[in-house]
Amino acid sequence: MISVAVGRSIAGYRLVEAIGRGAQGEVWLAADAGQPDVLRVIKLAAPREAGTSRSRFLHEARLGQAVVHPNVVRVLDAGEADGQLYLVLELIDGPSWRSIIRAYLARRSLIPAPAALGMVADALRGLQALHDAVDADGVRLGFVHRDLAPKNLMVDRCGRSVVIDLGIARSTLRDERTATGVLIGTPGYMSPEQVRGERVDGRSDVFAMGAVLFELLTLERLIPGGSLAELVAATETDNYRPVTAVRSDVEPHVEAAIRRAVRLAPADRFSSPGELAAALDAAPIVEGRRQVTEIAAPLPATVP
Repeated sequence: MISVAVGRSIAGYRLVEAIGRGAQGEVWLAADAGQPDVLRVIKLAAPREAGTSRSRFLHEARLGQAVVHPNVVRVLDAGEADGQLYLVLELIDGPSWRSIIRAYLARRSLIPAPAALGMVADALRGLQALHDAVDADGVRLGFVHRDLAPKNLMVDRCGRSVVIDLGIARSTLRDERTATGVLIGTPGYMSPEQVRGERVDGRSDVFAMGAVLFELLTLERLIPGGSLAELVAATETDNYRPVTAVRSDVEPHVEAAIRRAVRLAPADRFSSPGELAAALDAAPIVEGRRQVTEIAAPLPATVP
C-alpha cells in the first residue's frame, strides 16, 4: 500500500482524489501546482513493485516522448520524488469504451454503427502512430501495445478517441522478457499467438482492435471469458460469428474487414492498423461519438 492521502503534493502535483488502486500502485486525480484549475492523472508505483514498475513507468514515459499524437494519451511528466515513482498523464474527460458498452447494454440498445466506426478509426490512427514510432536514430521501435481492450480506449467529451495505458507495451526501448507461464494482456482480446506465449508483432494489436470493434457493434464478446485452457482452445478453432447475425446495418466491407482482422493466423490478417482503417473506410463522425459519450456519462469513466 502507498502511504499517500488527499492533499499531499508529489513533485508539484496535489493529490485530489483516488480513482484506482491495484497491486502495482495507485492512480489519482491531481492538480498541477502551476495550473491549479487543471487536473491531471498521476500514477504512483507501489514500493514492492518498484522493480517492475520502474521499468514500465520509464518505458511508458519514453514512449510518450517518442509519440505525440492526438489519439494517444499524452505523458506530461515522470520521475521520482521522496522515493515515490510517479507518472503524470493528461486527463481524458470522458468515458472508457468499457463504460460505453455497459451503458448500451443497460439500455438494451446497440451502439450506432457510424459512431462505433468513428471511434475505432480514431484509435487506429493513434495505434498506427505508435507502430510507426522511431528512436533517435530513425530506427522503428517495434511497438506492440499488447493490452488493447475496451478498458484501455477512451472517448473525450469532444468525441476524440484515445489509446491509453502503454505500461505493458513492447518496444526496443525496453528489454523485458515475460516469465514463462505469465499471461500479459486482457483475456478475450489477446491474439492467439499472445495467448500461446509466442512473440507478437503489430498484427497482434490488429486482432485486438478487430475483437473490440466486434464488441462495439454487437455488445457481445468475440471470445467469451474463461479459463486459460478455454482461451488456448479458442486459438485453435475459428468460431467467428458474423456481426450481421446481430444487426443488419453493417456494410459488407465492414464485416469483411472485421473478419480478416481476427483471423487466427497473423499472416491472414491486415499487416497494420492503418490497413485495417483503410478497409473499414470509416470517416470521422464526431457528433455520433459525442452522443455516445453522453449516454455513457452516468457511468464511472475510466482514466489512464
